[in-house]
Amino acid sequence: GIKLGNFEIEGENRINTTIIKEYEKNTMTYNEPGPSLKPEETAGFIQTVKQTLDENPEASLIISGAAPDGFSLEAFLKMLDFARENRHTIMADIGGVLLPETVKGPIGLLKINREEFSLAFGFDGYEDTARLKEFMAEKKISSVVLTDGSAGAIALEGGEMVRCTLEKDCGGPWAVGSGDAFFGGYL
Repeated sequence: GIKLGNFEIEGENRINTTIIKEYEKNTMTYNEPGPSLKPEETAGFIQTVKQTLDENPEASLIISGAAPDGFSLEAFLKMLDFARENRHTIMADIGGVLLPETVKGPIGLLKINREEFSLAFGFDGYEDTARLKEFMAEKKISSVVLTDGSAGAIALEGGEMVRCTLEKDCGGPWAVGSGDAFFGGYL
């Protein structure tokens, strides 16, 4: 199963407020900035990740969501390098500047939404699955899951592809947290 752990930092959690406009079938989201990590908190977090992986040689490093303010690209790369050097599988649902860095080395699973993928890599992997397979081979990505909201998702692994669609309307485009929930369920 999935083992979870907490790493305490100073500062308050951020509050995310979502306004659901049922009559328009859309949402508006306001995300407060979260706390900033201090350098010693970042170092402590990296040490905790390393210790956890050392104690669990078969464990995967699962990365999901955006890095908090103060968590540098350098710290992120240290974490990835450690996992790769010690042969831990990396599974990621990540975007922004960390995404291209994540796929620079072998990765077991990349879950990303269609739009983020297209913006990051310059082609629509959801439609151009032949190119997506080439991309996976080039980047050494074992599995890719591209989600596309109410249109469903595709999953590719070992040359095989599965395309999934929604059986029923879930009641609206509630995008906030949907990708996170999908990733957790998929794992």
